[in-house]
Amino acid sequence: VEIGTSRQITNAPRHPYTQTLLAAIPEPDPSKREIETNVEGETDEIKERPKGCVFYRRCPIAEDICATEEPQLREIGENQKVACHFAD
Repeated sequence: VEIGTSRQITNAPRHPYTQTLLAAIPEPDPSKREIETNVEGETDEIKERPKGCVFYRRCPIAEDICATEEPQLREIGENQKVACHFAD
């Protein structure tokens, strides 16, 4: 879904799934905790893999194209690639 150096991905994640994963990392200091992150929607069964993006049913920025067209992995920066119609 996203390729890059660990610094690129953790400092500036471009794919909504990566952003969700990083937001789910627990913060041990209670004074720094933010609101809980939940991923709405249903997961896909392997036999029911969608035509479009595999994350579109749970993606907060999904649009119609995400359900029908699989995003291609594209370069968005030096040594950084992402498969998302809306990553910039």
